[in-house]
Amino acid sequence: MEFRTTFDIPAEKGLVNYSDGPVVLLGSCFADGVGQRLMERMFPVTVNPFGPLYNPASIAMIIETALSGKTITEADLFHHAGLYRSFLCHTLICSTSAQETCRRLNAALLRLRNDLAKARLLIITLGTSRIYRRQTDGMVVANCHKLPASEFTSSMLSEAEITGCLENIIETVSTLNPGIRIMFTVSPVRHKADGIHANNLSKARLLLAIDNVIGLHGTRALYFPAYELVMDDLRDYRFYAADMCHPSETAVDYVFSRFAQAYITDATMATATKCLKISRRLSHRQMTADEEAFARFREATVRELASLQKEHPELTETIQTIITNMH
Repeated sequence: MEFRTTFDIPAEKGLVNYSDGPVVLLGSCFADGVGQRLMERMFPVTVNPFGPLYNPASIAMIIETALSGKTITEADLFHHAGLYRSFLCHTLICSTSAQETCRRLNAALLRLRNDLAKARLLIITLGTSRIYRRQTDGMVVANCHKLPASEFTSSMLSEAEITGCLENIIETVSTLNPGIRIMFTVSPVRHKADGIHANNLSKARLLLAIDNVIGLHGTRALYFPAYELVMDDLRDYRFYAADMCHPSETAVDYVFSRFAQAYITDATMATATKCLKISRRLSHRQMTADEEAFARFREATVRELASLQKEHPELTETIQTIITNMH
């Protein structure tokens, strides 16, 4: 008897590798989970440089801003709770100094533009169809920054509006980088603030819109079924965190394993396993006052990195950055 609903994922082995430019991940916090697992295996990745972005309009807006070359000035910021912030992004980028917020936001925009210009793969993880607009000018905000609810109006994007956002992303990014592939996925995180039924309607619109653009751009765009893996394959509360809305680490590990099976070759995964082992060594904190012992540990790690670099020259830039940061 079968006690799970398993399914195959169309494979494109080699889509994710160490030599064809960075993988850029933008979207909900679920993108952070997958991106972190790629980073631990030393794949060249850029993961949510603006913090989590949940709705397709905000993701399209940040990409358009980055690729237009716009410079953020103090006039684009607002001040709340002692910090200068931007409605373009999450609270990840804010500061007590307006100049510092501008510097960090412009640096993130430049990095996104540069990485998209050379990336082979952009992964967009959509979290919700719900958007919030400022009452003053109708701007869709990426984050409400805990401002009073009365300053915003809430609505749900239609399937056609979401399709338009995704079309804009494909067109804008492809103009910069004609060779890039764009992978869409829907976050399995439940947004229950508006109710379970509203969450299901929201996810359905995202899924329909993605299906629309895949049909139009089948050679450039593709879909990874993270949502279905959690909802239909795992389908059990033991794979959720304590809030019963976010997938557990075990669930994200499983989703990543299916991602790797579909898009990473066995040879590359063998290298990734070596990289993960070293990453875990690097994450160890100094737990002893014996400085000499810890220095020996660091030297042994550097030797492992040098050996890995010799075996896999495509990792040279990543490894040199790691070694530099160790000193």
